[in-house]
Amino acid sequence: MSFYTVLLFVHLLAAAAWVGGGFMFNLVAERAVKSDDPVRISNLLQDAEHVGKKYFGPATGVTFLAGLWLVLECDWGFDRCSCSEASQLSCCRVFSDAG
Repeated sequence: MSFYTVLLFVHLLAAAAWVGGGFMFNLVAERAVKSDDPVRISNLLQDAEHVGKKYFGPATGVTFLAGLWLVLECDWGFDRCSCSEASQLSCCRVFSDAG
């Protein structure tokens, strides 16, 4: 197995966890808001803070770093539109989680 394959696997796995986790959390949040139960909504907000710091932050960082490493390893360059936009989006997400 090549280094490129490992990096690609890590990048895709982290991206799937990031996007899939966000989708699932939105489904849970929608149910909590529809229930109109203040305790449930309060618990969801506490969980959101915990999950954001422990799950989404690292998943975003791993996705970004593995993607960056792929670009550098394969000598693709950052002039591709998808690389530029993905880097900007990931940086915004990493720095918003850090604060």
